[in-house]
Amino acid sequence: MANTKAKYTNIIKNFKKAANQITLLRILLLPFMYYLAYYNNKQAFTLLFIIAGITDAIDGYVARRFKQSSKFGVKLDSFADYLIYLSLVPWLYFLEKDFFADKVWWIVILISLFLLLQAVNLLRHREFIAMHTSLGKVTAVMLYIVVINGLLRGFTTLVFYSIYSLGVLAVLESLIMALKKKA
Repeated sequence: MANTKAKYTNIIKNFKKAANQITLLRILLLPFMYYLAYYNNKQAFTLLFIIAGITDAIDGYVARRFKQSSKFGVKLDSFADYLIYLSLVPWLYFLEKDFFADKVWWIVILISLFLLLQAVNLLRHREFIAMHTSLGKVTAVMLYIVVINGLLRGFTTLVFYSIYSLGVLAVLESLIMALKKKA
């Protein structure tokens, strides 16, 4: 019983850190973003997506700057990232159905690679591991830029396949690292 209480106390202590609150904001935006995407309110959705991108950019900085880095924070950030990335599929389908309808199988392939990466991590290392590689960070920044630009100005096939290729490379890099990492 005392061990359980200590766990909950530690979780609450972690959520009191500013960096984790910033990450939590990104997670709390999700239902509103689903609502706005479903009802095709592109302007309001884009604003919340920009806020999500800003929180993604600053939570790690705040953690390092104020010495709030923790395993919990890294896992919470990765969880928020995965929720955003996977949610992009239905969001963009609702908001840009005509553009994304013929690209569904490409997106399924990328999601399948991501799920394979997570399965490898779970089987080999008994946990989900986010690699946070340089390529992964560049891909995340580019993804936010491409989606925001696409929502404001329209998506192009060339840009879609460029960011898609970058995403595939980032996942493959993480998959190779997961396979090389000692179990």
